Amino acid sequence: MLSGEQIVPLFIRNGVAVSPVLIGQGVAGSGGIVPVMIAVVPPNLGNVDFKIGVDQALGGAQAHVVLSHSPPVNGVLTPDELHGSFALRGAGAAEGFGTFHWPVPDDASLLGETVFMQWLIDDPAAPGGQARTRIAQLRVFCTTCPCEGDVDGNGVVDLADLTVLLANFGREGAGDLDADGDVDLSDLALLLTRFGLNCA
Repeated sequence: MLSGEQIVPLFIRNGVAVSPVLIGQGVAGSGGIVPVMIAVVPPNLGNVDFKIGVDQALGGAQAHVVLSHSPPVNGVLTPDELHGSFALRGAGAAEGFGTFHWPVPDDASLLGETVFMQWLIDDPAAPGGQARTRIAQLRVFCTTCPCEGDVDGNGVVDLADLTVLLANFGREGAGDLDADGDVDLSDLALLLTRFGLNCA
């Protein structure tokens, strides 16, 4: 069992933090305790070992994991996928724990995509009968791709890369950093977050 909130290790890719980030507050269950989201595995393309966990939930309770591509509204995710139900291990208030495996597909179209995940635990002591963890916000990245943002391949994300991207804006071509088939605002945003990075 964890004591307090998790410590998240910081994973860096080309100078940008790619660790899962916890957002929101969660909803307390039995014992007045908010179940703890455990999200420490980096969500890189093709990571068959990606997983999230829950701790300090009601032991023996049924749980689900919500996966969404949309940000939460008032701490609640609109599910694109609902996984479970899973029987949590342990017994009693704040003694439950479990793990959910989500192998990240090796699909370049997911590069740069943001995914949100949250555990929902059936708990009669929680408001509405459901305790919730904080939400894990994941940004899918690549460990084997060339330096993201270095469009011209000179080892630095600079004005030359921005120029190439803008020249192809609105169509297919160099600068399609998220590999969605065209150069658009999401590619520009991705390049700007890496602007000035030395990829060597």
